[in-house]
Amino acid sequence: MNMPHCMFFVPNLTAQVIGAGPVMGPYPYFINPGPMAYLILHVGETEKAQIDRDSEDLLKEACAYSSGFCIKGVTPGHLAREL
Repeated sequence: MNMPHCMFFVPNLTAQVIGAGPVMGPYPYFINPGPMAYLILHVGETEKAQIDRDSEDLLKEACAYSSGFCIKGVTPGHLAREL
């Protein structure tokens, strides 16, 4: 799973205060509400595509190191296992 995001520590802030959305939705959302709350904000598709391009060499190196890091349809240039 590739889910680039920004994560902010927001102790005791509530979803009602900022109008947060449901978990894993397109809008910012909270996890672990209360004194250890975090606000999650997914990056946009353009930013995600850039992160994927920037990480391509690292993913190739990880796959070469261990086939367990290879993912079919994701690891460039490798026939890899399916998850």
